[in-house]
Amino acid sequence: MKLAIDAVAVNYTQRIAVRPTSLELDSGRVVALVGPNGAGKSSLLKAIAGLVPRTGTVACDDARLDAGDARRRARTMAYLPQSPFAHWPMKVRDLVALGRLPHRAFGAGPSPADRDAIEWAMRETKVETLADRAVDELSGGEHARVQLARAFAVRAPILLVDEPVAQLDPYHQLEIMRALADYAHDALVIAVMHDLTLAARFAARIVLMHDGAVVADGAPERVLDDKTLRRYYRVEPFLGRNDGQPLIVPWRTLD
Repeated sequence: MKLAIDAVAVNYTQRIAVRPTSLELDSGRVVALVGPNGAGKSSLLKAIAGLVPRTGTVACDDARLDAGDARRRARTMAYLPQSPFAHWPMKVRDLVALGRLPHRAFGAGPSPADRDAIEWAMRETKVETLADRAVDELSGGEHARVQLARAFAVRAPILLVDEPVAQLDPYHQLEIMRALADYAHDALVIAVMHDLTLAARFAARIVLMHDGAVVADGAPERVLDDKTLRRYYRVEPFLGRNDGQPLIVPWRTLD
């Protein structure tokens, strides 16, 4: 499966959020969108999902996603926003089940495939013990994992996640990144990330954005080097390796 992004651009009222951007992304990997605040990462993710007005086209295996019906697009692409909160007292299992709505006819109950997908999604995100808890009683980190389970439950071939580990403790950050890497075995995962070590460790491809444009694209060790981090992040980094894995620590600012 190939996702083709052709000349996609996003203009808000007062500024250009994403300049014309073209990318071809293959399934079977995690692709990390990185860059400083305001670089256009989240806007590009929303544009791919069809959630903001944009120019350009997005196609999956040559079929334009903006040309089909909304249900087809919802089955093809799952999206997890940056701060996905629910404030009503529904059970966790019922919230995760919302991810199966694109697969069900209007008014139809869950099928055996729906139930299997819901249970699988909760296991992958380590929230099965929360299944009967009310959503409005969860901590911020628990809520973030439950919302990721909802996105997993879609079982879409394209998964878009915006800062999926931002509210999690170190243990659950590693667990969620492992789950995203496992999901990407037969799908495409595009993740907006700020933790550069996690991005470099779990993503096969890094797309670096700055001022609304892609300024570097490739393997982590090629994109996230000393020169690039100094130029676009304005930090002096500490770069190393541990157990053969990359380690990137922003050490001091370069003002």
